[in-house]
Parts: sequence; C-alpha cells; structure tokens
Amino acid sequence: MQILNSQEFDQALAAKNNLQGLSREKFIREGVKLFSSLNHIHPFREYNRLTQRMFFEKLAKSADHEIDFSIITEKCMTFVSSKAEERISQAYANYV
Repeated sequence: MQILNSQEFDQALAAKNNLQGLSREKFIREGVKLFSSLNHIHPFREYNRLTQRMFFEKLAKSADHEIDFSIITEKCMTFVSSKAEERISQAYANYV
C-alpha cells in the first residue's frame, strides 16, 4: 500500500472524485488507503483521530455510504493503526 503525503492525498481524493460513485467494496478499499495515509500524515497536533473520523464520516455520507466509528473500540483502532504503521515502515525499509 502506497502512503501518500499531504499533497498526494489531496490529489488522490480529487482524482477519485471524493470516492463518489463507488460500490461499497471499492469505497472501503480506497477509503482504507486514504485513511492510512491521513493517519500517517497526522495533520493535526490535537484531536487528530477525532478529526480524521469526522472527515471520513462526512466523506462517506457525501458518497452515499455510511461509516460508524462508534462501533470500533479504541483498542481495535490503535491496533489497526499500529499494524498499518508497521507496514509503512517495512515498505520504506524495502524502498531504501
């Protein structure tokens, strides 16, 4: 999975038409890539996780999908985020 920087993130979101018109499966696949990138970019000093969730809930709604982060525990979210970071670190190590 390619992790995007902030400029690439904006470009990818625009190129994918804000994930509109995608099936649920494709929306999830593309959303996971973007969410992982945004999590890695960590654009907000405070309340980063909350802001990410709000952004993706609104993104999903505008694309006629629904994301309900309230059913995901903090423990699960932390675990998944750490696994994504491990994959990112491994990808960078393989690249260098």
